[in-house]
Amino acid sequence: MSTLQKEQKSPIRLIAEILLMTLVAVFFLFPIYWIIVTSFKPTFKVFSMPPEWIFKPTFAAYLRVFKLTPFADHVINSVVISVVAVVLSTIIGTLAAYGLTRFPIKGKKDLAFYMLSTRFAPPIGFVIPYYLIFSGTNLIDTRLGLIIVYIAFNLSFTVWMMKGIFESIPVEYEEAAMVDGMKRFQVLRSIVIRMSKSGIAATAIFAMIVTWNEFVFALNLTTLKAKTLPAVIPKFIAATDIQWEVVSAAGTMIIVPMIIFSFFVQKYIIRGLTMGAVRG
Repeated sequence: MSTLQKEQKSPIRLIAEILLMTLVAVFFLFPIYWIIVTSFKPTFKVFSMPPEWIFKPTFAAYLRVFKLTPFADHVINSVVISVVAVVLSTIIGTLAAYGLTRFPIKGKKDLAFYMLSTRFAPPIGFVIPYYLIFSGTNLIDTRLGLIIVYIAFNLSFTVWMMKGIFESIPVEYEEAAMVDGMKRFQVLRSIVIRMSKSGIAATAIFAMIVTWNEFVFALNLTTLKAKTLPAVIPKFIAATDIQWEVVSAAGTMIIVPMIIFSFFVQKYIIRGLTMGAVRG
């Protein structure tokens, strides 16, 4: 039997795999679908049992979001804070990862593990220290404060992602370039960065998604001026009442941009994650 015949799957197995993938997709996508559908429901239909699948949609919940909060300001905060934090953490993390990969730093394995270990603890464990530090430096409810937190929060992830990518690039390329007279920074810029640009893009994309959706720091370190989109949600949750259609509308406006963003950059994610998968 030829290799091609061995690799061909039987129709039953192919159908089973398609059904399994469909079930997995439905399982993960249904909550998103339910949030979006709920955001268009009138208030009296949100709690209807059994749930109504066909109804006349309304934009009342979206109008209430903009009426109850300065939502446009929160959008600007999210965009500015996320972009600045991701750009700076990617630059710093890339340089740190290159140093850990290429230079004979004493105890660099322990240092790399220590950086990774900062992600072991839940974010809520860092809120009180950050709050005390920011209270003494007037950084509470400022964009700069959240940017600093998100840079620190993303740095360990960025370093470990880029460390694995740089390790997949043969060091002989850099040595040959330096023999030809190139300086270390020129090698980094012209060879290493160029060869790992897909990995850098994937790292920045993941950091962007995490930063955009971050809730704990945004809720506890801001009050009004610097609030990002996820921290707006609790405003619609009272002690005796939860405005589920308004919560769903706000949630929809938070997740849809990232869904669209992920759709357009998925090719960079795939390329970045596969870098170093096959090494010579």
